[in-house]
Amino acid sequence: MTPPTEKPTYRIEDLEFDALKESYFGGLLVDNNMNIETLRDSIRVLSELSASIIWTVTFGAANSKAAIAESNWTSHLTWESCGDWLPYYNKADSEPVEQQLRQSFNWSEEQAVLFIKGPLDCILTDWGTFVRNWLTFVEYDDDGPFLVPINMEDVLRISPIGTFLKGVT
Repeated sequence: MTPPTEKPTYRIEDLEFDALKESYFGGLLVDNNMNIETLRDSIRVLSELSASIIWTVTFGAANSKAAIAESNWTSHLTWESCGDWLPYYNKADSEPVEQQLRQSFNWSEEQAVLFIKGPLDCILTDWGTFVRNWLTFVEYDDDGPFLVPINMEDVLRISPIGTFLKGVT
């Protein structure tokens, strides 16, 4: 499969979801947040099949983020640092990062976003939930998950070296 050269359009109504606690990825989120019950209605874990479809539509046949082709649309974005997360992650201090992200991305609280961790790990949430709970989503050993808004151009990438990157066209 040829990697997409433009940001895809996503059809959320075609996706299938798993129960939060019953999926592997949802289980990780539960383990990362003591207040996950308050987030239950704001986080929808895609089934492995739906996550795989989103991955393929977004990144082509790559089997990991490291294997994303140079011709993929994400490779043509201009990536700029928009804040550091690692120092605040280590202190479990979410407020400075929340402020950095809100200043860098002019997205509404309700903006639907896909948090794409890997070929089989993806959730659907909204920008406000992600920003307020970024510590739940970010792990120090991740290899650069993407936060892709539905029907918007900018993209957020969580760099494994402790920065947030904004990808713009």
